[in-house]
Amino acid sequence: MTSLEEIKKQLLEAEKEADVPRDQYHDLARKIVNIERQSFYGEDSERNRLKKIREEIDATVKRGGNSEV
Repeated sequence: MTSLEEIKKQLLEAEKEADVPRDQYHDLARKIVNIERQSFYGEDSERNRLKKIREEIDATVKRGGNSEV
């Protein structure tokens, strides 16, 4: 049977692993979530939120050399 301390240790390891971007699309998804969060809790307008998301997508596509995401 797994002890409570082992479960806590496993959860902390999983949290650390989730914080490390695996590729450019994982990093992009994190940036988009942060933009959404800032817009929801902040005072950014809908238009500004969409502009920031578009800029992040375009920058990721240019860095990756892909024609589309």
